[in-house]
Amino acid sequence: MSNLSVLVTTPRLDSPGGVSELMRLLALNQSQDIDYFEVQSGGTFLKKVLFFTLIIPQFIVKILKKDCIHFNPSMNANSFWRDGFLLIIAKILSKRTVVYWHGWDKKFSAKLYKIRLLNYFFKLSFQRSSATLVLGQVFKDELVSLGVDDSTIQIIGNAAAIPDVSLRTRELDPLRVLFLSRIEPGKGLDLVIRTIAELQLILPVHLSVAGDGTLMDQMKSLSKEMLLNDVRFHGHVKGKEKTELLLNSHLLFQPSSSEGMPLSMIESMFFELLIAAKPVGGIPDWVSQDHAILLNHDDPKLWANAIASRFHDKTKWEEDVVFQCRFAHQHLSPASLRERLFTIYQL
Repeated sequence: MSNLSVLVTTPRLDSPGGVSELMRLLALNQSQDIDYFEVQSGGTFLKKVLFFTLIIPQFIVKILKKDCIHFNPSMNANSFWRDGFLLIIAKILSKRTVVYWHGWDKKFSAKLYKIRLLNYFFKLSFQRSSATLVLGQVFKDELVSLGVDDSTIQIIGNAAAIPDVSLRTRELDPLRVLFLSRIEPGKGLDLVIRTIAELQLILPVHLSVAGDGTLMDQMKSLSKEMLLNDVRFHGHVKGKEKTELLLNSHLLFQPSSSEGMPLSMIESMFFELLIAAKPVGGIPDWVSQDHAILLNHDDPKLWANAIASRFHDKTKWEEDVVFQCRFAHQHLSPASLRERLFTIYQL
């Protein structure tokens, strides 16, 4: 990278969220011209307001010496107001700004069309960014409809760590299905459990649930109610435990109703897992319809039949996972995303 100086706003880097994980992985601040600046705090609403008030003068001092400011918002209320306000400050000081949208709450984005104050603030802030980066075409279309200049928007994707272990030969007997996500409303674990209940009538199958969240107890009860033969709830996993789960699984089943482009999905592509998901958010831009199971419905029998059909065609299964793994190496590696960002900073 040239001598262009960049400040990257981040969530707390010690938090478990996807944006924090991505910023740690990219390690942009290892470049001598790039610094990270944390803009997220935990705790009560009052604590968050106090934290934000205190960082504003620090932010101003930091950006005075910078050429470009890179923001990492999600489309939700907290991020919208916080990052939007900081972006306005950066524009007042005539800085180049790059907005890289990550999570996307469709209910909140819908309010931008209906509530005049939100729409006006969006025009003052995010609509004026020098460059806008999104995870998929669906997000680009929505931002254009909100008034963002089409020519300033790029679909840039996401990245995950490339495995530093040798992939194993995995016999599809039994089929080992992995759900790797927060256990929250909209993430689809209830559909996964109901699908496995149907699938186990057709073929031997094991389900691993990796993640935690507010619906954990409810999902454990549902798995008992559906009489799952072989299921294990691992809780939140990381490090070696996560690697072992990926190494020993065949299929990532993650039918979320709303997504950006999950890091867990990219990780699974690197580990040669077949992807089963709904074609939402940025997923259709980065997961091939021809080499994955992408279905936009909630019928567990249809999901079970689709998975069983692919399971019985071992040649097609192998072709699919190899294709997606190669695609991930070419387009979704940390190195490729890092280089794209460096180029965008200097446009």
